[in-house]
Amino acid sequence: MDLTTARDRAINKFNKLARRDIECPALGAKVKFNNEWFSHITYKDDKHRRAESEQIIRFQCFLDVEEVIKKSHLYQEHRTKEETIKVRKYGETKKEVKTIEYFWLVAVIDRHGTKSRIRVVLRKEEGKEHAEYHSVIPAWNTQGYRNFMGSLT
Repeated sequence: MDLTTARDRAINKFNKLARRDIECPALGAKVKFNNEWFSHITYKDDKHRRAESEQIIRFQCFLDVEEVIKKSHLYQEHRTKEETIKVRKYGETKKEVKTIEYFWLVAVIDRHGTKSRIRVVLRKEEGKEHAEYHSVIPAWNTQGYRNFMGSLT
C-alpha cells in the first residue's frame, strides 16, 4: 500500500471517529479524537518528518484504534506528567502547567491473517472528564522492561 492510499483511509476513519465519542471500558471514560493525531503520525517532533514506510504502518494501525479502545478492559501502563500546554481563554492563547495522564492500551490485531501488536496511547488532561486519543505505536521490540517504559514520542 502506498502512502497516499494509507493516509486517505486513515483520514476517512478519523472523519467518522471525530463525529462521536468512543466509550473506553479500561478508563471508564469517553475518548475524543482531535486533529493532533495526524501530525503525530507524520512527524517525530516539530522538525523531523517520519520515514514514509513508518507513516504507512502508523496510518494502517490507526484503522484498528477504535476496536482496541472499545474492547480494552485494562490499561497496561499509566504515567502522570506535569506539562506546559497551550490553553485558549477569553480569546487569547496562554501557556499553563497541567497534570496530564497517559494510558497505554496494548492489543494483538489480526490483520488479514497476520497478527501484530499495537499500542494505543490515550491522554487525559487535569480537570477534563474525557480522554483524548494521542498516538498509535506499531509492533515494538520486547527485549526488556525498558522498552515498555520508553518515551511517548
